[in-house]
Amino acid sequence: SDSETLYFSSDGWFGFGKKDIFYIRKNDKGEWLDAQNIAYPINTATNTLGTPIATGLAPRGIAFTPDGEKVYVSNHDDGTLLSFLADGSGTPTTIPLTSSSSPTPTLLASSPSGNRVFAISTTDGDNVLFIIDSTTDTQLAAIDYPVNDGANGLAISADGKYAFIATVSNIFQFDLATNMFIATIPIISSSSNATITP
Repeated sequence: SDSETLYFSSDGWFGFGKKDIFYIRKNDKGEWLDAQNIAYPINTATNTLGTPIATGLAPRGIAFTPDGEKVYVSNHDDGTLLSFLADGSGTPTTIPLTSSSSPTPTLLASSPSGNRVFAISTTDGDNVLFIIDSTTDTQLAAIDYPVNDGANGLAISADGKYAFIATVSNIFQFDLATNMFIATIPIISSSSNATITP
């Protein structure tokens, strides 16, 4: 959330015939601009989903770049990510993941700048953080976790400097400039997710 965009649903505005989703953004002067329809394939005349986009095997996670233009899906069973344009145009790109173990990506998160996407994989005790260049859709790094503790949540700080990974018993802080884990925060009970305040 950037506190500069308002989303709403309405059947009283220009649309596809039913209740569509719209957004309004502020300009540099703090004034609200005209409403824009999110458009197909999200909105249709029949309140049904648009044309499906084929994924890999067992999709588990989804993330959008901050500008809302690109979508990433993690394919758990074939060790890949899928990227495609949110408006449905173009051809989806499959991004193979490589590491010392067989990747099984689940959690996804995008950096605030939109130039990086992060994926978590946990396989037979091997826990890996993947870093993807979203401008080229290529893997930049695969970094092992400190301990065999699974992963329940992934969040990127608003300044884009740190990744936080919530596990069963700890939250790990990862420095994105040095690609190193720098802190371990114990938690009393099992975590289920992670998020960062804007």
